[in-house]
Amino acid sequence: MGVSKEDRSSGALFQHALKHVLEMEGGYTNDPVDPGGPTNKGITLGVFAAWRKVVLNGKTRAKLLAQLKKIPDSTVSEIYKKRYWDKALCEAFPSGIAFMHFDTAVNHGVGTAVRMLQQVVGVAVDGEVGPNTRRAVNSQSEDEILKTYADIRRARYRSLKHFWRFGRGWLRRVDVTLERARELVGKSEKNGSGKRSNDMMVSRNQTGVGQSKWWGQSVTIWGALVTAAATVVPVLGPLVGIEIGADTVRQIGAETFTAVQAVVGLAGTAMTIFGRIRATQTLEQRSVSLKI
Repeated sequence: MGVSKEDRSSGALFQHALKHVLEMEGGYTNDPVDPGGPTNKGITLGVFAAWRKVVLNGKTRAKLLAQLKKIPDSTVSEIYKKRYWDKALCEAFPSGIAFMHFDTAVNHGVGTAVRMLQQVVGVAVDGEVGPNTRRAVNSQSEDEILKTYADIRRARYRSLKHFWRFGRGWLRRVDVTLERARELVGKSEKNGSGKRSNDMMVSRNQTGVGQSKWWGQSVTIWGALVTAAATVVPVLGPLVGIEIGADTVRQIGAETFTAVQAVVGLAGTAMTIFGRIRATQTLEQRSVSLKI
């Protein structure tokens, strides 16, 4: 799911992230091992009491608990938006990071989430999202930030004393959150890279890249052959019946022969260099038959 700038301004990114959080948190629970106590849709009884501005004690507990179990979706959304999304300044970050940061703020607390993010991007860890933190987050690779952020979350989970009880679910939550956050990054990157890929295909077709040609059509090959002929034939020629004797040399002039040899060698070298510079196609083998 991609989230455009228009969608972000309308709150679509928050709603998308909230849907994920609610899926991860589940419904009502009251695990005696969980230090959060009674929780519904990820909202603990203590958070709900603070939101309602009611002191949680023996007299108010039963009523607050009944209200928490029936908490309306609008209240859930409002609590998550103001208490976590806004306080963690998720809106200031790219979509994928905002998604991961929001889930972290809900599960670890806003202050801890901010310190984790600051640790990831290498700025002073003070628990406050200031201009340095924003600048660092927005100037670094989103995918790398997400990867390191997830690693830090896993390490923190493993350090908690209740990891033995909830560890498997915690680690799964990080994996799912990372995967979905990367989908937000991947949408824009795929759209951009897809366009670049098409441009590259057009360029390749126009220049002939990706097509092959016979080696006999290669200027580079012929340049190398001419150079070899100019330098090697006078030496190896007699071995294969090509005789350039003294009389022949005297007839055309020794100096003229040397000059021609140098020119031919130079021309061959130039052909080789020119052919290599302009080469855009791979060579293919093609059978050649000689008729004598």
